[in-house]
Amino acid sequence: MVQQNETLYGLNTLINIASGAIFGFLPLAVAYSACKRFGGRPILGIVIGCIMLSGSLTDAYAAAQGTAEVTTLHILGLPVELVGFQGGIIVALLMGWVTASLDKFFEKKVPEVIRLLVSPLLTTLVSALLLFTVVGPLGRGLSSGLTSVLLWMTQNLGAVGYAVFAGCQQLVVITGLHHIFGAIEAQLLADTGRNFLNPLMSVAIIAQGGAVLGYLVRHRKELKIREICIPSFISVLFGITEPAIFGVNLRYRYPLMGGCIGGALGGVVVYLTNLAAVGFGTTVLPGIALADPANNGYLNYILAHAVAIAGGFLFTLILGKFMENAPQKASLAK
Repeated sequence: MVQQNETLYGLNTLINIASGAIFGFLPLAVAYSACKRFGGRPILGIVIGCIMLSGSLTDAYAAAQGTAEVTTLHILGLPVELVGFQGGIIVALLMGWVTASLDKFFEKKVPEVIRLLVSPLLTTLVSALLLFTVVGPLGRGLSSGLTSVLLWMTQNLGAVGYAVFAGCQQLVVITGLHHIFGAIEAQLLADTGRNFLNPLMSVAIIAQGGAVLGYLVRHRKELKIREICIPSFISVLFGITEPAIFGVNLRYRYPLMGGCIGGALGGVVVYLTNLAAVGFGTTVLPGIALADPANNGYLNYILAHAVAIAGGFLFTLILGKFMENAPQKASLAK
């Protein structure tokens, strides 16, 4: 366990804090950017982002793991759960569009004499109501559905299911609902004593790191790219992918695709070697301490991660060769 080594545990904790600090407020930033992008006033996007992360709401991660009590209100007969939207990127994007649309609507409809005060007030109130009654449940439903489908595939489709789960798991991170896996892992350990999800998530993580390295190699002469990619990759080694995903892979798209392919390849190795963990909570480098040592478990752990990072790296290079040049070829054709 990482906790048994004070230095390693301390470094892991500090890196987690430094790399993950901004991502706790990511829904706010996404709501702001989306609202601005869709023509609304950015300040209203910030307000909605603050509502999504309000301290008066139950923490979404704690609620997903069942470690916090959730208060439920009843509005017009509809149950409204007071749960925050930490990590809720899909919900934040939807709310950015909703807020911008309402802002433009009320700016046109509210008389000019009271517009300055009433228009933003109405936008905020209606947006908040839609957040908790329609948009929030819809966004969570989409994310939960994806999670359920992935879990079903691992239990029913063998190597294909493992590959799809490891290939798509980091997409769940974008939705912010990946923390629900903790409860499922705990149940797996209680029922079987082995946790096959941990190595699957771990290879999915390291594959995104391989994608970051692939993008770095393609742009190794650019100082800004090196400044982003190197710290992002270091974070990946400790199981933290948000800097890599939101800073590099999702931003440039094809590295995310390359990472997903690498994760799928690693997932196949996890299935073929019957790799599992005897705990949960840590992945990648610290996670090797959790690998089940049966049947050369440590060696298989290293092999699965080597395949995943190599796959993410190589497929990012391959995809980049075609996808980065496509816009240039299109413009030349014109």
